[in-house]
Amino acid sequence: MTTALKIIKAGFRKATINSGYKPLNATETADALEILNDLIIQWNSQGILTGINPVTSLDTDLFEPRYATRAIKLQVGGEICVEFGKQITQGFAAIAASSWNAMLTVSQPGQDVEYPENMPIGTGNYQDCEDDYYSFFPQNTIDNF
Repeated sequence: MTTALKIIKAGFRKATINSGYKPLNATETADALEILNDLIIQWNSQGILTGINPVTSLDTDLFEPRYATRAIKLQVGGEICVEFGKQITQGFAAIAASSWNAMLTVSQPGQDVEYPENMPIGTGNYQDCEDDYYSFFPQNTIDNF
């Protein structure tokens, strides 16, 4: 869990606009807080990272899953670059995209896959004799094919 201020400071650092040694001014923090809240609202509406609420105070914990912290920092940093007119480098874009994809992969629930009972030989199923049928895939419990 991370506070909104920590996310915002990391976003400015990753955007290379502020090294972290210089305090952010009120305008920078207000703009970045708006960016963070807009992203949170967008993600909630898309079903990504649901349960994280927009924040009104910089000291408010986001209560985000640990696997999402890096992706949030980089997404905020990318939006800060756009907002402040700084060009996004290819390296930054690649790292942001990679961490975003990793976060999406981890955050999606696993799904059971139903396989057809009549998969052809060579797909992991084979028939020893007429009555003996072996399958690497579990038998269907519902008819969806």
